Amino acid sequence: MSRIDEYLAGVEAGKTRKLIIFIVAVMYTSFHLITAGIFSLTSLIQTSIHVGFGLLLVFLLFPISKKHILMKVIDYIFILIAIYASVYVVLNYERFIADPFGYSSLDILIGTLLIITILEAARRTVGWSVPILALIMITYTTVGHLIPGQWGHGGLNWEYIVSGLFMTNTGIYGQIVLITATVVAIFLIFGAALEATGATDNFIGIALKLTGRSTGGPAKVSVVSSALFGTISGNAAANVAVTGNFTIPMMKRLHYPSHYAAGVEASASTLGQIMPPIMGASAFIMAQFLGVSYITIIVAAIIPALLFTLGIFMTIHFDAKKRNLQSVETLSNKEVGDGKKLYIPSWRELLSLNSIGILVLPIVILLYLIGDGYTIALSCFYAIVTSIGLFLIKDFRLNGLMTRLSASIKLFTLGARSLATIVPLIVCAQIIVSLLGKTGLGVKLGNLIVSIGADSLLLSLFAAMLFSLILGMGVPTTGAYVLGASMAAPALIELGIVPIAAHFFVLYFAVISAITPPICTGIFIASGIAGSSWLKSAITGLRLCFAAFIVPFIFAYNSNLMLIDGINADILLHITSAIIGVVSFCAMSSGYLIRTNNYFERILLGIAATMLIVPVWYMSTIGFALVLMVLIFQFLQNNMSNNTTGDFAQSSKD
Repeated sequence: MSRIDEYLAGVEAGKTRKLIIFIVAVMYTSFHLITAGIFSLTSLIQTSIHVGFGLLLVFLLFPISKKHILMKVIDYIFILIAIYASVYVVLNYERFIADPFGYSSLDILIGTLLIITILEAARRTVGWSVPILALIMITYTTVGHLIPGQWGHGGLNWEYIVSGLFMTNTGIYGQIVLITATVVAIFLIFGAALEATGATDNFIGIALKLTGRSTGGPAKVSVVSSALFGTISGNAAANVAVTGNFTIPMMKRLHYPSHYAAGVEASASTLGQIMPPIMGASAFIMAQFLGVSYITIIVAAIIPALLFTLGIFMTIHFDAKKRNLQSVETLSNKEVGDGKKLYIPSWRELLSLNSIGILVLPIVILLYLIGDGYTIALSCFYAIVTSIGLFLIKDFRLNGLMTRLSASIKLFTLGARSLATIVPLIVCAQIIVSLLGKTGLGVKLGNLIVSIGADSLLLSLFAAMLFSLILGMGVPTTGAYVLGASMAAPALIELGIVPIAAHFFVLYFAVISAITPPICTGIFIASGIAGSSWLKSAITGLRLCFAAFIVPFIFAYNSNLMLIDGINADILLHITSAIIGVVSFCAMSSGYLIRTNNYFERILLGIAATMLIVPVWYMSTIGFALVLMVLIFQFLQNNMSNNTTGDFAQSSKD
């Protein structure tokens, strides 16, 4: 059983339960590998098996109680419902397709029990927020006829609601769940394969080598490593938990305040979900929503991701210069958390075939096959096979081969556990989206945003921003994006925002919600590691992301930055202007450019930054002139200070 304990690290359960979890996890992951790479199933069968396995694992991994027998019985009842409902759909799918509303009493009973099971599974994995939202939507659907005015509707009876959710491919087994059951699932398994083979261990090594010796090195290491890891994990909270255990203690050892270390890590961990080339699960769903290729999404994400990263990176840089913080080198070979000693690897080590091949080649194959017209699922399947194959043939010693073969099995448990945590969330989101369509509430909410935009597009964008942030409170990015894309994005498109820019606008704020109070899961986890006040950490995180908050507005007004129609000289000028604008925002936020800014300089930088992000040439020109004026003034003042006192270091202290 020691091997199973290793495969299920962090799972608290008895030996028998762990064995059952292991078997179910292997079956679940194998199901997705087989249907991605060998043969496919009809959508209703694929989604019902996917949901059934996911719910089963949730109730095995997150029992309501480990001691009380009655509570265990409740778990077993939910497990039986999940299994029975899945088998029932598989056995009756032809009848469901032929006559989805020709329901029997048994259909309604099973459907009702499944909905209750889904809500409870979501509560155990993501908390109360999403189940409560789903319950509100279900209640609104049934009592709409009692609500007066424009927000009321005809009302639907329970049998109609349940049959629509349970027996059709627009309810529980709808398009969003289908995307998760085919594309997102195999992508998460690919991420698990990279983690199981140790490929992701190179992320921190690369980050240390690239930024560790620079000013503010520890915080910059956090940005780079979290961005790299986040593009695979697609989950800010998971990202913080993995990279934060290394980067936060390292920052604290170099006298970064604990709340600052937590804010840096939480902010950095949001980056990976919008960082090409993989960008997390939401990118695959966006491609399906928009009906465009995944490559189109990657290209559109390049400049916004650059601006987002630059915003956090330069704020950290200016903070470090202002406070004269040390580089990572001073901690070389010293302990920095989890009993690990800091070691900065050489480029020879990082770029060796064994190290870089396992990380880069599978990703290259994934992107090449997608670009060559293969489905995302099949491309991911071949990338997984490549990753495991390279790992197994790392060397040909029998002992080493057996050890790596055993380690590679971990991908089955890692992949299944990642899937189990998002299945209830996605199914709840699908229920909400389905009922939004049936009641017309989605259109009404969209019309509200559009009506605001009749007076001001900026106000509509602010309304969509708040909407996305609220939806993202305590909810993983994928679920928050799905809900926002169903309600806010159509309204923005109607107001004239380019579709891909509207969807990215919603995605960015769904990502940022992980560090936005009052429910900010990324901040909560980072603060726990740092031992800091979560509120102080959240305020720091928001300040670090101040420029990042501006980025979605930049590409909403100037969709050319998304390279939809390629690149030319005008677009290059817009990109340059946006980059200088973001850096100016960072300098204003940090209070430092070449030296500490006075209040007048901060005001000038804020005005300049605002003018630089407006896609009008004369505004950008004035903004650039203002930044140049501040730079020249600070440069001359520094020279005068050096000539008179020779004490530049003292004059630039906070």
